[in-house]
Amino acid sequence: MGIKALIFPKGIDIPLKGIVPASWMPLVVEEENINRVPYEICVLKALREQLRCREIWVVGSRRYRNPEDDLPLDFEENKAAYFEVLGIPMDAKTFTTSLGVIKQLGEILHRILSNDRHHKTYKKYFTSHFIVPVAPIFLEA
Repeated sequence: MGIKALIFPKGIDIPLKGIVPASWMPLVVEEENINRVPYEICVLKALREQLRCREIWVVGSRRYRNPEDDLPLDFEENKAAYFEVLGIPMDAKTFTTSLGVIKQLGEILHRILSNDRHHKTYKKYFTSHFIVPVAPIFLEA
């Protein structure tokens, strides 16, 4: 493989936004050249993440199929009934506000684990909505 094959030719518009993370940018872009190998690694990582969160899908695949195919055929007609069965509000703002409780719980749990890493017994921490049992964590110093 020649040196020219390791960089993209000049004049080709290579998309970087949404593909190359800031931490990889110095490896991908050097002196206005786009290095092919690190760029392709970033493309594959972005593809993997988008497949996992189903932003993109593969036609004919079961695991990576179109998320619309997972909805019941009568979803639009019976949307309210499905939301009720799932116990979630139909209003997006109400739903995302309720997620704040989960975020708060995660922050409390993170604070507990980062401050109390060597405690040897279970502890219970109370929030307004949850009781969280925390198991001991032993880390090598």
